[in-house]
Amino acid sequence: MPLWRVSSCPSILLFGISFGFFAGISPGPLSFLIITETLRGGFKRGAAISFAPILTDGPIIILGFFLLHFLSGGGYFFLFLSVISFAGALFLLYLTAGILFFPAAHSTSPETSETGPPSLLKGIMVNFLSPHPYLFWFTIGIPAMMKTGLIACRLGFAAAFFIIIIAIKIALAYSVAKGSRHLGGRIGWATKGLTVFFLYFIFLLVKDGIFYWNKFSP
Repeated sequence: MPLWRVSSCPSILLFGISFGFFAGISPGPLSFLIITETLRGGFKRGAAISFAPILTDGPIIILGFFLLHFLSGGGYFFLFLSVISFAGALFLLYLTAGILFFPAAHSTSPETSETGPPSLLKGIMVNFLSPHPYLFWFTIGIPAMMKTGLIACRLGFAAAFFIIIIAIKIALAYSVAKGSRHLGGRIGWATKGLTVFFLYFIFLLVKDGIFYWNKFSP
């Protein structure tokens, strides 16, 4: 029997742990934002971004419970994803420009060399302006939570997911902070080099935006 058809609490919790793990280790804009912000400003600055999922996905879950039926029943769901994708591409382009043209002062006080929006706010915007959290919660997460009528089990699923993904992201920031000590004066160049991945994700978001726009039918 497929896991998402099992409605027992232990299975729902295992489901949340599994998806939190895979979401945590999967490369994506949020992970590379953690890496670049850690290199630019130290562990605390990168680790702060790790809490973005719980601040963004929480409202998405609440919204999903109310709008899932309406949006998934028509083409407006694809219009919504298309707009989110294009907006996400523009925001990543803004972050890329900030890294390339307004580098942080690494040599002075890395934990306080914040330039531009706070790192957590950047993480929140990156997560909000990505179609993937909406796709996950609207098509997998919320339906899995609705398999059980127990509120405690639903909250357990969400808690397990967020605890695992946040722990993995914090571990990523810690690893990058430790490794950055060996880079010395090359941190700036390493950070700029990572913008290649941001450009790749911009391309993917634009591609997704076009794909969802073509599927939209009023």
